[in-house]
Amino acid sequence: MSRRIPLALVASACFALLAASCSKRTSPPAPAQSAAPSASASAPAPAKGVCGTHAEGEKWCEGSELRACDQAREKTLATCHSIERCDAATSRCEPACPPGEVYLPATGPEGFKMGRNKIRNGEDKTTVMVLSKPFCIDETEVTAGAYEKCVQKGECEEPGYHDPWATWKKHPDYPQNLVSWTKAQNYCEKQGKSLPTEAQWDWAATGGDGRNFPWGDELPTCEFMDYAPTGAPKWSPGGDWGCHGGGPSAVKAHPKGARVLPTGKIHDLAGNVWEWMLDTYGSYPGGKQVDWHAPSGKGVGVHAIRGGGWNRPSAGCNSWYRGGAVVTYQVPGLGFRCVRNAS
Repeated sequence: MSRRIPLALVASACFALLAASCSKRTSPPAPAQSAAPSASASAPAPAKGVCGTHAEGEKWCEGSELRACDQAREKTLATCHSIERCDAATSRCEPACPPGEVYLPATGPEGFKMGRNKIRNGEDKTTVMVLSKPFCIDETEVTAGAYEKCVQKGECEEPGYHDPWATWKKHPDYPQNLVSWTKAQNYCEKQGKSLPTEAQWDWAATGGDGRNFPWGDELPTCEFMDYAPTGAPKWSPGGDWGCHGGGPSAVKAHPKGARVLPTGKIHDLAGNVWEWMLDTYGSYPGGKQVDWHAPSGKGVGVHAIRGGGWNRPSAGCNSWYRGGAVVTYQVPGLGFRCVRNAS
């Protein structure tokens, strides 16, 4: 005989099963969050100015150009040269010579006077020289160590070295000597530079103010430069007559004699070794000249040399004094430095 289950118990059991089933149901998914706004959407639109985004009177740089907003129009104030950088903060083209070089500004249209009418045959006739572009000049004469690197690259010919005062491979921080004009110009070209014109060298040495030496008009001593205070006798022009004995001295060894400029110091423009010029030797043209230099050529001609050397008296180291040498000349008292021309 079957037992009958009370209706109340059946209802209770059903309710328990229903509750358990409900507790296992998955809760509804959370609503998807909206994507974060993109940077372009959140960035504010560029402020509108009088000249595009620029306000009236504002100055800014666009590449090598210094620009300004002037009476609601964009205006180019200056275009900087390759050896300068545009600086909107100073509203100028600022010097940007590589390390080891010193910036020289252009002369301006008035130029400067080169030549004192002191050399025989009028070869230093006073001429107004205008340099229309700035340039960078090596702060020292090219050293034997720097020249050796060019030789190692296979880009430069070996200098002379069969001389007791030769610097190559002996004194890396001394000026390279026993190097012809052709070898010197080739070295400069491999560095993207050139030998200086006489006008560039004179502008660097004097600034056009008529000084007798790069440091001014104070008479030199061995603190200022390496030279021969008593002069070298004709029978021994390359002998032991300099401030430090025979041969040149290390570059920067005479800081008192440096030409001091706001952009740096140029050492040994007087004494130590003569320096090759790009120009051939001849009389200055006179009058007013713009970016003038005497024609030059490889392998021929006589080229100008400036600055005097360790075996010359002070008169031969004057900033205005000039000499000449054939392009094949290689002697221990002659070296060079380079300039970087602006484009």
